[in-house]
Amino acid sequence: LGSCSKRSPKPATVEACTSNTTCKWETSDWGLCSETCGSGEMSRNVMCPRDAPEQACPESAKPAESSVCVDHSECGGGVAFYIGIAFCVLVVVVAVVYFVRKTRMTRDMRENQVRR
Repeated sequence: LGSCSKRSPKPATVEACTSNTTCKWETSDWGLCSETCGSGEMSRNVMCPRDAPEQACPESAKPAESSVCVDHSECGGGVAFYIGIAFCVLVVVVAVVYFVRKTRMTRDMRENQVRR
């Protein structure tokens, strides 16, 4: 992994208005996702500076206050988890059966060669 300086720059938390003024919308950091296993929504505060005139922050230029998010941090205990465990167990059982059969076939072949 590279150093932090090689990563993409953090997106701006201030976005310029599309008006002829010097107003800039102010945004807070995004909040946590509303879901911890699947698709949810995250939100942030978007504010026009207190000292800016009302017309300086047009609604058409306002940054999004909410966004879709996906979080899988707590998906471990559901049905999918147990299906995954069952699949792993099945793979192990098949591997053991294959190994046992192969070992028996090899032993039987050696015994047949000794008898000849």
